[in-house]
Amino acid sequence: MQVTAESGILNYARDRWISLQVDAKLLLDFDILSINYDVETVNGTVYLLGIAQSEDELKRVEEHASSIGGVKGVVSHVVMKDDPRRPARP
Repeated sequence: MQVTAESGILNYARDRWISLQVDAKLLLDFDILSINYDVETVNGTVYLLGIAQSEDELKRVEEHASSIGGVKGVVSHVVMKDDPRRPARP
């Protein structure tokens, strides 16, 4: 994550608008299980968090995020659903 002095209502509004656009693209792409993703944007960098069903799904999510105007970069903290580092369900 970024820590910066660059802030303000305009910056926040731009970042929020980017996140909303990414969320909408994920929701409308029926090849993506959009409920598994959280999108946060800070200073034009989109941070993806969640669980991907496959490498192809993750690639689609990253492509959608990077296609939005104003995005400076995409950072993925997404794990695969079968990642052995994920805790087992009770």
